[in-house]
Formats: sequence, C-alpha cells, structure tokens
Amino acid sequence: MRSPHSNPLPEGEGIKEAVRPPLPLGEGRGEGSAFSIRQATTEDASVVAKLMSAFNRQVGVMGIGWGHDTAPEVSDVSPEQARRRLAAMVATERVYLADAGGQAVGIAALRLVSHLDQDVPYAEMTQIYVDPVRRASGVGALLIAHVEAEAQAAGTTAIYLLTGEDNTGAQAFYRRQGYAAHYVGFEKALTSAKSEGS
Repeated sequence: MRSPHSNPLPEGEGIKEAVRPPLPLGEGRGEGSAFSIRQATTEDASVVAKLMSAFNRQVGVMGIGWGHDTAPEVSDVSPEQARRRLAAMVATERVYLADAGGQAVGIAALRLVSHLDQDVPYAEMTQIYVDPVRRASGVGALLIAHVEAEAQAAGTTAIYLLTGEDNTGAQAFYRRQGYAAHYVGFEKALTSAKSEGS
C-alpha cells in the first residue's frame, strides 16, 4: 500500500537528484537576459537558501503565526537547512532554478504525490519567486511554463497553487498565466510537543 506522499511515478522512475542540463526557454529583457531553467540539487543549497530567504521575507513562512511569519529568525533559510530539505523531499518535490548569465534569479517547486481523487499524481506549485530586479522580464512565466510541462509529463490533469488573499500582484500574474481562483484555503497552526516544552 502506498502512502499519500509516496512517489506517484512508476517503480524505478522516482524523482532523481541528477543534474539536468540547462534548458533554454526564451529571451527576457535587459542585460544578460537569456534564461534557462534547471532542476536544483543539494549542490545548489546556498542559492536555494538565498532565494527562499528572500521569498519568505516577502510573503512569510507557511505554518508560522501571522505577524511572525516574516521575522528573520523564521524566514531565513541557511544553506544547511536548504540542503537537508532538498534531500528530504527528493521523492515528492522538484525544485527548479531560473538562471540568467550564470546567476540564479528565480525558483519554483513542483510537488507530485499520489492521491485518492485520480490515478494520476496531484500536482502543486508550492513555491515560485523571482528576484525583484528580474521581475517583468519573463522569468516567472518561464518558470511556470516549465513546472506545467513537468507536471503534464508526469500525467497530471491540473496544477494547483496557493497565494495570500492580500497578494493581489501575484494573483494578477497567475491569472495572466491562465490560472483561476476556485477554492478557499484555510490554515490552522498546530502546536508540537517540542514547542510546548520550549
């Protein structure tokens, strides 16, 4: 029996940590504007940590109480944390980096898991962030197109994402990419035994 978080791909075809060569996806605007997307590995921990820290400081960390979710002590991700997280999620989530002239300028993550609704994987874009200097250059659209292509290749029929109800800029961007708001999301903080004893 497979757990809901087990690998949704056929036996032996799990998400691999192997480095894929950069895939040229298009041209943006500005200096050094040729972008490529590649799958991140644990070797990219420092870059992932930097991008995720910037993302978390902007929008907050899920599962942390409102008003505390952007504080540096919870929003900043160390390279070691990023390395551990990348290694731990290799069976269920892929992380992609957008590269411009040898510099990572964006990040997106795709979660693929088996679920009860269908025989195909559930796909969710769990993160997407573009360096503010590179916004409106096409990086975000290229990241989304790449994530969608990967999800489709895995056999999914739809892709989901969450964003803050007050994040109107992101909502407008997602609508321009063909997404529609169909659901209401809820969150409840859970107190762990570890935090109760602290």
